[in-house]
Amino acid sequence: MFFEVMDKEASLLEIWTESLVLGVGGFFLAKYRYWLLLPVLGVALLIAWGQTSELLDPFIGTAVIKEAGKTYVVQSCVAMAISLLGPTIGGIVGRQKRKRRAR
Repeated sequence: MFFEVMDKEASLLEIWTESLVLGVGGFFLAKYRYWLLLPVLGVALLIAWGQTSELLDPFIGTAVIKEAGKTYVVQSCVAMAISLLGPTIGGIVGRQKRKRRAR
């Protein structure tokens, strides 16, 4: 069986690696330097937008589900959420720490 779409899509290993690097790395960057939240979140949003646009495409999305299954879509969404929530939570934690120190 030859894949028509999945050979052109990112593997789950690539998606998880990108997401964990952005999520965990972004958490610590935003925690210690609040302004670093913006560039990390910008990169994460671009990657999430690209992945989401492919998964929601009526032709590519259905072919991805047919070839890789629904687990690919679910894991992609969870990985995207981690890459977006990590820096956001880090920024919130870092900001609260700075507010406590200022008192």
